[in-house]
Amino acid sequence: MTQLEFYQDESGTPCARGRDRRLATYLETDIQGSTNIARELLDILADKNFRGDITGNGHSVSIAEKTATIESLYDDETPARRLSRTRLQAELKRWLTFIS
Repeated sequence: MTQLEFYQDESGTPCARGRDRRLATYLETDIQGSTNIARELLDILADKNFRGDITGNGHSVSIAEKTATIESLYDDETPARRLSRTRLQAELKRWLTFIS
């Protein structure tokens, strides 16, 4: 698993880059610099019984027992990205640390 790289652009906006472009874009556009949103999503992912959809600014996340699927709300050409819940949790924890 290749981790994303986090950085701030010239204006101080948190950004992500790496091989997993869909996840990077999700963090940048839906979580942004909000520690509250990041914590809320981490709480949801920590609940092993939670199954459902979460809709954000530009993406929806469908959470199943072991996977999470990130889909663009506006770009039908962009493929959905399915990853493990644990991978999403790990990157989200790293993002939270970065934006805190």
